Amino acid sequence: MLDAKSVGRSDLVDVTHALVRGDFEQCLELIGRTQSGNGLGEALLRARALLRLSKPQQVLDELCGFAVEDDSSETSLTMRLLRGGALLRLGEIDRALDIMRTVERDAERNDLAIRSEAALNIALAHYARRDLAAAQEALDRVDSSADVAHARAFEYRGWVASGNAEFERATAMFIAALRRLESCTGYDGFLEANCLQALGFLAVERFDRGTWRFVTDRREGLRWSAQGLAYPQFLVAMSGAAFAFDVEGEPIKAAAEARLAESVAPSPAYRAQALCMRASIARHAGESVGQQDHLHAAIEIFSKLDPQALNDDERLLPLVVAEELANAGRSAEARRVLDVYESIAVTSPLLAITDDIRRHGYERLVMAQVLDAERNGSEALRTYREAFELFRRIGYVRRSVTAALRIVKMMPEDQYVWGHVDIVTANLAESSWIRSGVPALRRRAAGHRLTAVQREYLRLLCAGKSNPEIARIRNRSVHTVRNQIVPLFEMFGVQSRSELVAECIRSGALEEHFQGFTAS
Repeated sequence: MLDAKSVGRSDLVDVTHALVRGDFEQCLELIGRTQSGNGLGEALLRARALLRLSKPQQVLDELCGFAVEDDSSETSLTMRLLRGGALLRLGEIDRALDIMRTVERDAERNDLAIRSEAALNIALAHYARRDLAAAQEALDRVDSSADVAHARAFEYRGWVASGNAEFERATAMFIAALRRLESCTGYDGFLEANCLQALGFLAVERFDRGTWRFVTDRREGLRWSAQGLAYPQFLVAMSGAAFAFDVEGEPIKAAAEARLAESVAPSPAYRAQALCMRASIARHAGESVGQQDHLHAAIEIFSKLDPQALNDDERLLPLVVAEELANAGRSAEARRVLDVYESIAVTSPLLAITDDIRRHGYERLVMAQVLDAERNGSEALRTYREAFELFRRIGYVRRSVTAALRIVKMMPEDQYVWGHVDIVTANLAESSWIRSGVPALRRRAAGHRLTAVQREYLRLLCAGKSNPEIARIRNRSVHTVRNQIVPLFEMFGVQSRSELVAECIRSGALEEHFQGFTAS
């Protein structure tokens, strides 16, 4: 808790403002300027800021020189709460739980705020263990009058729901957290930013326009300049790029969002992820030079990093780079980068979605693309199906349709997967790269539904034969030849013979049938 005795009154106001808006670096700077002489009070303030900056070891170092009785005083409760929070983030979950339980018990009578904050940390510990039921039970102990702590309980319920793959409930909980924050006497910019980045991710993965509008409306009013908000701002911008391009079909807006993500990235690893996003946008927009340029810049950053030193979701970087390399046709490099990802030690379950079904699905999707680039068709198709079924089951339509499009390209006759594609793409803008690519895949699929006679007519057309020539070769009348060819126009979505030939060649509808074919 902030204590007016620990710093001067005017300094306290500035420190409080910096802390609640998420400017934790400035908070530390302001505390360093004070001349209060209260070493413990200032250490507690610094520890709070350091904990929010995800520097748990520094929190323990800050507090290690102070000995406080384990009693129900505010100072004792606050110190133990901070130590427990640091241990939790270091992965020492059992020790953290023991501390938090004693804090919750000792604060039961005289400190509602600390008791509720201890319950939040107990929930976080159970979440790290993937004991989601116990996490929910702990959140139920957060008092409804605990102001910002109560808003944070809604946020944590959102993470618990996400862990259960209950994404509609997760969306509702993150929005509830922001609504509750509006009624609080205090404010927490870190909470607001984290909820927005979570909602942005869910909106993109579920193609949820309503939630994305909510995110865009609120992001404009949030003060993002605080250094502690760089990571959520980066994630919101990445979601913005994906939503603009995948859903709305606005490549210029998508490129601007990806450029923003690159500029605010809180580390080189995240900057490389943004560059891969820019490469992906350029690739789908048909700008091969831009694609290669952004990808080269991402690889240059990646090559200078120590993979074992990557933390949190930075560890996704090798997957992101491998995916873009595979789609650039650089299969050998993609395989090497994928091997790097698989060699990285498992990160703390508290700080990333290790063991999460969504992460496993993304691993399978990237693996499939690497296998595809290596021309290992059977294994690629099997792995695409694994990713597709996983994402379809949990309702992540963006990832599921990405896998589905690859499947129908390889197996055009798969009507089950086509049904998913049709449902998902119906709600996208026509200019979305996902939706705009479907007609060509449909025409390619048409080639696999051709009868033997129709295929023979297409072969002769692609060989440059006129209707009379085809009539002689096939020993049919010109009228019969015309009646066989005209239905092909509708099947391939064209208006003339020349368009039919061009589309047949472009879409590869007959490519597997041309080998060894010589026109008569």
